[in-house]
Amino acid sequence: MMSWTLIGAIPITWKTPALQADGKAVAIEELTLAYEGLQVARSTGGGTAVQRNQKSGYFVSS
Repeated sequence: MMSWTLIGAIPITWKTPALQADGKAVAIEELTLAYEGLQVARSTGGGTAVQRNQKSGYFVSS
């Protein structure tokens, strides 16, 4: 199992398909994020807490 922790992520775009009441297709949404950092770990899940460095403005793992 792997976990991904995005640091300082904000949404940039969000795309949704037109919903059709009589349609049988699955609606798939697309979310685009901008982020400052990424931590990939092999673990049992769960993210880590992050804090913003007051001097640099960047996010750091705690």
